[in-house]
Amino acid sequence: MNIPGDDRLGAVIVTGGSRGIGRAAALLLANAGHEVVLTFREKESAANDVVRQIRSSGGRAVAVRLNLPEDDIVSWFNGVDAIREGALVGLVNNAAFVPGRRRLVDAELAEWRLAFEVNVIKLAQLCREGIARMARSSGGRGGAIVNVTSQVAMFGAAELAGYAASKGAVNALTLSLARECGREGIRVNAVSPGLIVDEDGGPGDDRQRAQINQIPLGRLGDPADVGELISWLISPKASFVTGTIIPVHGGR
Repeated sequence: MNIPGDDRLGAVIVTGGSRGIGRAAALLLANAGHEVVLTFREKESAANDVVRQIRSSGGRAVAVRLNLPEDDIVSWFNGVDAIREGALVGLVNNAAFVPGRRRLVDAELAEWRLAFEVNVIKLAQLCREGIARMARSSGGRGGAIVNVTSQVAMFGAAELAGYAASKGAVNALTLSLARECGREGIRVNAVSPGLIVDEDGGPGDDRQRAQINQIPLGRLGDPADVGELISWLISPKASFVTGTIIPVHGGR
């Protein structure tokens, strides 16, 4: 529900906001003054913890379940419209499906289909509904979309071909939408993380530990490293930045 004359910062949807990069982005956007609608699929208690943290600091937040493989995106957005207070001004597409590591010759076609359904098709539908609400031609205030992609889209990853291919599609979609939506007052960018610590703050799996020495900055990234960039891209400070895919990889 939009409040006429409300001059506070508008609402930002953050998918996959219960953990990791999504959690960091939600907290930072709320701290900047945005109302945050964060989504979760299974980790409801973790999502509610993020909401409580935001509200305890005087911010505005709500957690909403979103099952990307199954939910109808139009109906889901209509439900969010009924509970958000401010105009929609931002969308952070962070939620994704990461298939297990398998060589292409051993990969299940169903995993490829799910990767593209969640990471590309449902993401595109989220963008479409977000654009419809933010576009100036339809009465919106304009805004920004940030897609979370991956360095594997640029450099590939052994045994993750399906995931890498889906993120490559996200890169192409980001660039295309930036050209399409600029005159509607909507900026579209992507952040492309490299190796980021897991949700427990640990060093990740053996493969990641072995790769740390390839990172010039000598460490894995923290979710907040990516969250800070997302928050900046949503903000007016990035008002002339669109159609970019920004790496966050420590120089690797």
